[in-house]
Amino acid sequence: MADVTDRRLRLASPATALIVGGLVLVLAVLDVPLARLAHQSLNASGGSTPFWFSVALGVVGFVVASRSSRNPLGWILLGAATFLVLSQDASFYVVADYRLRHGGLPLGWVAVLAQPGWAVSIVMSGLVVLLFPDGRPPSPRWRWVLWLYLAAATLYLVGVLVASVGAIAGHDIRVDASGNLLALSLCFNL
Repeated sequence: MADVTDRRLRLASPATALIVGGLVLVLAVLDVPLARLAHQSLNASGGSTPFWFSVALGVVGFVVASRSSRNPLGWILLGAATFLVLSQDASFYVVADYRLRHGGLPLGWVAVLAQPGWAVSIVMSGLVVLLFPDGRPPSPRWRWVLWLYLAAATLYLVGVLVASVGAIAGHDIRVDASGNLLALSLCFNL
C-alpha cells in the first residue's frame, strides 16, 4: 500500500505539472495552423469557448499543480485545460476534414473522437466546484453529492462516446460550422 502511495506522490510532482502544462501549450499553439486549415478564427472552435479561456485555465492549473502538487484541484484544472484545447484542435480539424474536404484528410475519425473533449472539461470543472478549496468535499455529508455527480457525469460521457463512435461506425459524420458532431446535438439537444 505504501508503494502505491509513493508512486502516486512521485507522479504528482512539479516536473509532471511542467510536462502537462507544456502539452497544453503545444496543443494551444497547434490551434493557429489548424484554424487556418479550417478557414476560421481562433475563437471559432466549439462555438462557445474562446481560445484564451483554455490557455488561462491551463496557466491556473499549472500554477496550482506545480506549487501544491498534493492538491487535486490543480491537476483537475490542468486536465480540463488539456481536454478543452484538444477539443478545440479537433474541432478545427473536423471542420477542415468533413466540411471543407468531405472526409479527404487522414485520421479524421480520431478528431471526431477527440472533439467532444469539451464534455470531459465540463465534468472536471464541476469537480472543481465540488472540491474547492482543498480538493475534498466540504464535509463528509457532501460525499453522496460527489458520488451522484460522478455517476451522472459518467453516464453523460458514455453517452457522448457512444454517439461519436456510432457516427463513425455508421459512416454518418456530419458536423456544424463549429466542428460539433451533429449526432451529439440530436442526442443531447445541445
